[in-house]
Amino acid sequence: MNLEEFVFQHQKAIPERLLAYGFQPTREGYDFKCHLLSDQFEVRLSININGQVSGKLYDHETGEEYVNLHTPQAQGSFVTMVREAYLELLEEIARQCFVYQPFLFEQTQRMSQWIEAHYGDKPEFLWQNDDHHAVWRHRQTGKWYAIMIQVEASKLQLSRSGLIEIINVKIDPQKRDLYLQQKGCKLCYHMNKKHWLSLIMDDSLSDQSIQSLLSESYVLTAPRKKVA
Repeated sequence: MNLEEFVFQHQKAIPERLLAYGFQPTREGYDFKCHLLSDQFEVRLSININGQVSGKLYDHETGEEYVNLHTPQAQGSFVTMVREAYLELLEEIARQCFVYQPFLFEQTQRMSQWIEAHYGDKPEFLWQNDDHHAVWRHRQTGKWYAIMIQVEASKLQLSRSGLIEIINVKIDPQKRDLYLQQKGCKLCYHMNKKHWLSLIMDDSLSDQSIQSLLSESYVLTAPRKKVA
């Protein structure tokens, strides 16, 4: 994880705030330049249309990129001072121009809002300082009916790289193969592959399709009706 990812993970940029801070709109997103450490360096930041932040530092005298900023092996008092000043700038921008968002993907956020509106349940983050896993519990049974996991795309045999978000839902095993024919449905990661299904939160599946599967999972984790 690089410095920008560390600061801006789970942060969503607010365009109006970016413009007020001094970011300039571009075809690819937004760009920002400023001086650092008494004009010794020039900071160049970019935010792409997906909200990902990247940054470079350039030496004013030579015009060359200061690559040690992003080289973990580079150590010493000077590079530490530069990194600290750069991080302070990033953190200020995060406070001024971004808002906290617990999920990486917009679709995950929408599904969380739908669950709360439909069932009254909020995501429960199970471990302190860990926002990579969340569950939604059935109020009557305490059972999980939806589990959000952030995982490397390669773990689900996807061609891309990087972190993705999935929501695991409980299903009728007889419907599993039918569901797997849909783009965005995968054999369940980290849980029973017969009874659970992983849904990729990248808009491969429509919100309506995911909501239907969430509803099915909610019913399957509800109290069993007693037979008279």
